[in-house]
Amino acid sequence: MRARGEAGFTLIELLVAMFLTIIVSMMVYTLYDVATGAFAATEAELLYLQAFRSISDKMEVELNSICYKVGYTPGKGENADGWVPPAFKAINEGMLQIQFENQYIGFYNSTDGRTIDRAEYYYNPPEPKIYQDDGRDNDNDDPNVIFRADGGYEPVDPTLPCLLIDDKGSFMLRKTLDCDPADWTYDDTDSLGNDIYLSFDAYSDPFQPPDFELGNVKDEGDILADGIEDIRFWYIYTRVDKVEFQVSDIWPADGDALPTNGDNTPYMYGGKGLSYLCLPLAVQVDFTFETRDMERKLTKTIYLYSSLWNEFLSRAQ
Repeated sequence: MRARGEAGFTLIELLVAMFLTIIVSMMVYTLYDVATGAFAATEAELLYLQAFRSISDKMEVELNSICYKVGYTPGKGENADGWVPPAFKAINEGMLQIQFENQYIGFYNSTDGRTIDRAEYYYNPPEPKIYQDDGRDNDNDDPNVIFRADGGYEPVDPTLPCLLIDDKGSFMLRKTLDCDPADWTYDDTDSLGNDIYLSFDAYSDPFQPPDFELGNVKDEGDILADGIEDIRFWYIYTRVDKVEFQVSDIWPADGDALPTNGDNTPYMYGGKGLSYLCLPLAVQVDFTFETRDMERKLTKTIYLYSSLWNEFLSRAQ
């Protein structure tokens, strides 16, 4: 109770004022935390979007400068049995082969019209989160690193640096510069008059996608983007009996890799499944990341201008 003529607040008034101040402060802090979190999430999304656009644009340029075998060669005249039919060659074998998988896409391309390079885009999965900042190669895939029994490590090749990368889920590119086709000599002789035949080994070596589940594959690619939850490639084609686009997780679209018994498209031409003879109409890239415990996905569809799918589809009817 306040005495007559005395100024000030009672204890109850002070407690009410303090309670209201605490409530208002908590509301302001909550709003501030939500705003800063939303800003950080938006900034992270913009960084992922920028990385995705940069990578997918680069992939689009390289995929549309792809060098690969056309699915057939013309007939070569007549023999004792009559006309020699065209020879159909699978696009995933031999010279300038392709290898399109769900988390890996390998092909040859020429962006300058003179040299032919070998490009491989793929996903390197992350280490367990508890190990992602310890500065060690916990998934045993970093190049030029070997770990000793005492827990230390050393380079495989002492003349090269020892890299230790905390893998956090990476979109990778392994680029191999091949040779210059302007130097090819198809029919040449040496100083003694002996025939020289050019070897095309540089363009026909089989692709070997990293198999990170084995735990013993060295990843020699370059990191294009880090902190990625998942990368998926999908291969788009059409069917005559369906309106919607069809999607395959590999190309050629065949699980057993035997071209002579057809594929999943389900068309054949020249005794081979149609997807063995040409590229798909398009490649879809799915780029999944996480911000503030929410999964986000970005998608881009890259149309392949050099695809002969529609031409071969009409021939297969």
